[in-house]
Amino acid sequence: MSPAPPSFTLAPVLALALAACTAPDCAPGTTPGIVTTLFFGLSRQNQPDVPEAAWRDFLERDLLGQLPGATVVEGLGAVREPGKAPVTERSRVVTIGHRGNPEQRQALAEAIGRYRSRFDQWGVGRADVGACTNFD
Repeated sequence: MSPAPPSFTLAPVLALALAACTAPDCAPGTTPGIVTTLFFGLSRQNQPDVPEAAWRDFLERDLLGQLPGATVVEGLGAVREPGKAPVTERSRVVTIGHRGNPEQRQALAEAIGRYRSRFDQWGVGRADVGACTNFD
């Protein structure tokens, strides 16, 4: 199990996130949508890191099944709990452009839940930003 999340006040973060999710003024040929960025840590407490084959299986089966596609970047994530030294871990940063309909939002929430459960993670970072999109 990964370490417990650091404590902080969510109000300013939530206000910023909600403001970013408002529909932008879009150019011709594009429509309002959402760009979601997900941050998946690969370390597990008292277990080896999430194996590459297991990560790919999750990505293909659990995450992309209901979504139009994604870009995945390898990363190095860091978490700092109050009073403790920063902890770094290998990570995957997944960016998904989508329409933001209820089915897609639900698919994202379910995929995050499956990742947390399957790989014993305390959380998955998520940032949603309103954007003009074109999926043609």
